[in-house]
Amino acid sequence: MEISAPSWISKGPLDSQAAVTLFFVLSGYVLAQSISRETPSVAGYLRFGVRRVLRLYPLYWSALLMAFIIYMLILRSGGLAVQSEYIPGIFADGEVRWRQWLLHLLMVDGRIDHTFAIPPVWTLLVEARIAVIFPLVVWGLYRASWATAGMVWLCLVAASGWLEGHHLGLVAILGEFVVGILLAKVPFEAWRFGPRGWSVFFMLSLLFFSAIVFRFSHKWPAQHACAVGAAGLVVCAIHWNRCHQVLAGMQKFFRVDLSYGLYILHYPLMMGLLKLKLSGSLPVNSIMSFFLLLSITCLIAWTLNKVVEVPFIGLGRTLTRRMARGEKQPL
Repeated sequence: MEISAPSWISKGPLDSQAAVTLFFVLSGYVLAQSISRETPSVAGYLRFGVRRVLRLYPLYWSALLMAFIIYMLILRSGGLAVQSEYIPGIFADGEVRWRQWLLHLLMVDGRIDHTFAIPPVWTLLVEARIAVIFPLVVWGLYRASWATAGMVWLCLVAASGWLEGHHLGLVAILGEFVVGILLAKVPFEAWRFGPRGWSVFFMLSLLFFSAIVFRFSHKWPAQHACAVGAAGLVVCAIHWNRCHQVLAGMQKFFRVDLSYGLYILHYPLMMGLLKLKLSGSLPVNSIMSFFLLLSITCLIAWTLNKVVEVPFIGLGRTLTRRMARGEKQPL
């Protein structure tokens, strides 16, 4: 028995890589907005690091603990008799591999196998590593002329294939974050279109964003074109009143941002439900399985948002405010 995603999802307009590219561009934009308000300094760099660690790691550790418990239960009951690229590597190995669990816990060592436990963790690995140099990139590009900043991005785009071929794919991905930084450089006054202008801008952004469908034959051009489209969609979400009102209404309705939790928690829960289905303990069809997975993931993500995510984000803000106040006090 195998599991796989339909080709119209995995190689079509709903390609998950497009969502990842949007995430990288949006991260570059939001983080650049925050960092650009601070004067370049070692203390500012440390404050950024504290905020990112407390934003990324606590919820990730919670997901990793949950994955460990679920996977150990699955292994003790015979493992998964399924082979697919979507199945975590621990089930192919059939053993715990404590070293990989430790590497996943720290999330910094280059020897980590991102497919071992929670395959989507590769995006967090990228963000955690880029965060090391991100403040320096923001401070540099913000103070550079548009010509210089644009040239830096074009060089990253042009060299992406070469960088990946020389084991520097992380630097190539940095180009997607740079799109977000460049977007943050644009003054708000620049985004003044009429209704027809916004409609045309949105369609062009969606067209570029959909270029991700070509990534299977032209990977980096497709991803960078998608990043440009993602930047346009971010602009629409922020500055186009019609789009902004819809998103604001959705945010008001849900009242909580579960995106990170849903992203990082769904994989181990999906494996647990798959094991129940294979063992005959969950006699439901694929559609019911999907809604069951979604419901359970939302419930756990909501709970962890309240008891882990929000408290640690607040702790990061409190600590960095204290650090900033400490700098300003005379010796």
